[in-house]
Amino acid sequence: MNNDESLAKKSTTEAIWTLGERFRTYRIACQMTQKEVSEISGVSLLTIRRFELGITYNITLSNLIALLKSIDMADGLDELLPPMPISPYALSKLQQKQPKRVRHGK
Repeated sequence: MNNDESLAKKSTTEAIWTLGERFRTYRIACQMTQKEVSEISGVSLLTIRRFELGITYNITLSNLIALLKSIDMADGLDELLPPMPISPYALSKLQQKQPKRVRHGK
């Protein structure tokens, strides 16, 4: 697989495989064993091993976040889905009473 290719251009399976490879690189750079990461994150050792080897293609979001926190890489999560910028028009609308839900007519 081409590691230079953007994750967004890869299949889901390839993107998870690449993230597992990257995670392993960061974990080793942090001089942490898989067991230490497991103890800190609460993610099973088997899940970590499978993730790093590219065997696990459906790692849960909660496990991924816990793993990123364990190696102090969770700051990048804000870049995944950054807060929506508020336009001046929307800001004035926000100051008005907002409904709690949106319903569409039948």
